[in-house]
Parts: sequence; C-alpha cells; structure tokens
Amino acid sequence: MYLLAQIDSPLVLALDDVDRLFTHPEIASDFFGLLRAWYEKGKYGDRSSNIWQKLRLVVVHSTEVYIPLNINQSPFNLGLSVEIPDFTSAQVQDLALRHGLNLPIQDVEKLIHFVGGNPHLIRLALYHIWAQDISQEQMWQIAQVWKIVTKLYIIPYIPPLHPNLIR
Repeated sequence: MYLLAQIDSPLVLALDDVDRLFTHPEIASDFFGLLRAWYEKGKYGDRSSNIWQKLRLVVVHSTEVYIPLNINQSPFNLGLSVEIPDFTSAQVQDLALRHGLNLPIQDVEKLIHFVGGNPHLIRLALYHIWAQDISQEQMWQIAQVWKIVTKLYIIPYIPPLHPNLIR
C-alpha cells in the first residue's frame, strides 16, 4: 500500500505461470486469497480504495484451475478472462517465418498435431529449432516416443487421479 500511495499512475503486477502453484495447495490458497483481497480493496469506496484502484493485476496461467478454492478467495472469477485459442496452420507458418524458419506445411501440421495447437508449446518448439538446441528430425523422433509413452503409461492413470482432465 505504501508504494501505491506514492505513485500517481497505475502499477501493473503481472504474474505468469501461476499454474505452477496449483501443485502446492497449501501456498496457493493463501496466495490467491491475497490477490483476491487486493482486488476487493479497490472496490470499498473509501480513501484506501482509491489507493488500491491503482493496482492492476494480470494473472496468467496455462491450464484450467484444478485446485479447490473458496469462490470468495479465488482471483480466477474476477476481471476479464482471456482464452487464447489454438494456433492455426497459417499462424504457425507466420510464427515460423518470424523465427527465420521455412517449414513445409506437412511439418507445420505435424507440429500442431504434436502439441495440440498450444501457442506456448509451438513457440517453444520453434524457438528451440531456431536456437539449434534440437533439429526438426530430433523433435519428430521425440514426438513419436512421447506419443507411445503417453498412450501406454500416462493416459491410463489420469482419470483416477484427475477425472476433470479427460473429457
């Protein structure tokens, strides 16, 4: 509050990858409750709320919220929710070109199939190909191995552990 009282313009607090906290419910509950409290303080209509209205929260997560939170403590049911749709072939080709990569359409389609069109994962794959951390051929080999491992060893265990993950 001290910092907010000293400034004239809004302060943006951007938190990325908060889904990493979902695996730590003992921390997540208190932390997300704190974010909710900060948001609520801007709505009280007193001198303090004018100060808290300067705070802009941007909370980014890449999965659905899979932790049980009290609806009155959750910051995920406030503000504007923005869902980023899966990338299309044209968007992946455009992003590849921006990385200096000229991927044939069949490779673009393979990449989309491999990561389900997820924009973040596509961006990571293209970055690592561009940085020469991995070749396209190595990525396709990994994709085949991952597909087999997932099908045989991971998918059978998901429904009992997290029934909401499989629809």
